[in-house]
Parts: sequence; structure tokens; C-alpha cells
Amino acid sequence: MKEKQKGILSIVLAAVIIAVTGFVAFFGIGSDKLGSMADVKLGLDLAGGVSITYEAVKENPTAQEMEDTFYKMQLRAHDFNSEAAVYREDDTRINVDIPDVTDANQVLETLGDAGMIYFIYGQSAEGKANIEYNSEEGGYKLARPLEEIIADGDVVIDGSCILGAEPYIGQNGLGANSYEVILTLNEAGKTKFADATAYAYSYYNTSTVSIRNIIAIVYDGRVYSAPRVSAHIPDGNAVINGQTDYNESKQLASIIRIGALPLELKEIRSSVCAKPLIVPEPRKYSTAAAISVVTLPSIMADSAFSKPSLTLERTVLPVPISSRIRVKITTFASTAIPMERIMPAMPYSVSVTLNRFRQIIITVTYRQSARLAATPGMR
Repeated sequence: MKEKQKGILSIVLAAVIIAVTGFVAFFGIGSDKLGSMADVKLGLDLAGGVSITYEAVKENPTAQEMEDTFYKMQLRAHDFNSEAAVYREDDTRINVDIPDVTDANQVLETLGDAGMIYFIYGQSAEGKANIEYNSEEGGYKLARPLEEIIADGDVVIDGSCILGAEPYIGQNGLGANSYEVILTLNEAGKTKFADATAYAYSYYNTSTVSIRNIIAIVYDGRVYSAPRVSAHIPDGNAVINGQTDYNESKQLASIIRIGALPLELKEIRSSVCAKPLIVPEPRKYSTAAAISVVTLPSIMADSAFSKPSLTLERTVLPVPISSRIRVKITTFASTAIPMERIMPAMPYSVSVTLNRFRQIIITVTYRQSARLAATPGMR
């Protein structure tokens, strides 16, 4: 009785696992359909897309300029597709491959645009919020279009006011590492930033956070950092802290440099790759395969359990069917039957003699070395 229960439990468990796997493969998990066939990202070779090669216009760009530009291209390419590939072709060229895009012209225009960085007030003097907290992703995002913020005069400085930005590892009051970005402004930026920090610092409060106390850093319409102003900064040398590690400080410094001193690129070649699929395109997400995967093993298991005689060898007299026989039956999806290979007969011995007429007579004796096994067995 226990063996029968174990057999039934194994069949039920296998059917449940197959059914769940098939369901996830077709429908996925959650609204993003994680784990489904639709969630599989295809590369440029399968999905088609755009491949572009850029070259720096500047004759001898520095390694820092190329590194910043490379990072900018990565950010923009991944906005189109997370499977995009950006790589250096040589010291002055960057190649970008973006799969599964429908508007090649938009990609070319967006990647070729240098972009601009803005330092903006967290809230306008009229009380309009320029940024708001993003509860889904954490951090801040724009509360209204950047064009409106610029039109209302809520931009503190832009990229033309920035001389440089470098990552730095300092120490806090407890002696632990503090990851920071050292920001340096030119004369025009120094005056504007001094006025803005004086205004924002007037709303500084250690116990509460007010967006009036924030000057946000925005690049390509995205808020990359929203530091609070904890002091008036009149000399144009600021420290942006609060990063979790050195890599985050390095990325923020790179973003500021990209928007401030963009390296001009020119497109030297581009190509649009079509999907390499046979026309007409087959049904990519057909339900037939998923249904077959789920139902076929269930039918096999049910048939073997309810009608064990169908899986037995045919005999002259019928074999009695009992629960004991059903429990001891094991089924397989397929069983390979071994076959003996037939080898050709090979010469066993060769003898050569000369007759009196000096003619060569060759006598060959063959030995049969091949046989066909009627019943598979040991070889």
C-alpha cells in the first residue's frame, strides 16, 4: 500500500512540476512576464537593429575624454535596449550596437546629441516643485518638464559654467571613508552658484528635508543627484558627498564632465540589420508547444496507471490485471534498443605462390566476422 501511494505521489508531483514550468514559460511571472518566452532578450544577430561607429572630431582626445564619452554612449544606448553593446574600436572610435529598434533615425539623432547638464533649484520661488521623490525607484525625479523649468528661470548653472569634476575619497568626522565629488566652476558659474547656495542654505534644517534646500543635478532629463546645500559656497569650489562607494562618485563626476565638456563625435559608418528570420515569420509564441509539454507526460502517466496491460508484452493468454501489477509498472518516454552493427567480411589470410609459368596466384581465405543479433545483448 505504501509503495502504491509513493508511486501516485511521484506521478502527481511530476505532473505539477511540468505544468508549472509550462505555465511560467508561456505566461511568465508578474506584469513583466519574467521567465517567459517573451522575456527573452535577443541580440543584434537575431533581433536586427542598428550598428553605428563614431569617431572623435578632436585630433588627439585624452583618455579621460574618451572614457567619459564611452560612458555617455552606454547610458544612452541602454535607454533604447538593455541588451545594447557599446565597445571601443580603437583610441578614437566607439561602436554601438542596439538590437530590436524600429526607428533608426531617432537612434542616430539621440546618440549623436551631446546633451546638456543642468543644476536646478528643487523648488521655484513661486512654490512650484521642480523635483519629487520617486517612491518606486528611490531618489528624486523631475516633477515637471525640463523645458518649463528652464523657461521659469529655475536653472542655477549649466555645463558652460563647469570647469571640472573629480571623484575623491575623504574622511568623515568618525574617521570612515567619505566618497565625494570635487566640483570646480568658472567665474560665471562662481557668481551664480554663490547666490543659489545662499538661497538654498537659508532652508537648511538638520531634522527635516525641504526641496527648497536642494540643488538637483539633471542630465538628459534625469535627476542623477539631489544634494542638500549645507553651507554657502562663494568661491566656486563645491564638494558633493553622500555617494555609497567610489564607483558611484566616479560615475557622477563623469556625468558632470559629459554635460560640461562634451567631446564632439562624427558618424563614420552605420548600418541597419533586418531580422534574419524566414518570411513569413513563424509564430513566435505559439501555445501548441507549451500545451504539448504539459499534457503529453500527463497522458502517458495516466494511461500507464489506469491501463497497465497496454504496456505489457503481448502473450497468448491475457495477463490478470491487479493493483499489485499496476504499482510495479515503470514507464519511460522512450527506450533505445541496441543493435549489432554489421561489419563487412575481412580477409583472414593471404598466401602468394609462383607457378611454373611465373604467374602470380593469390589465394584468399575469408573469415566471417559479422553477425546480426536477433536479441540485443552483451557484445
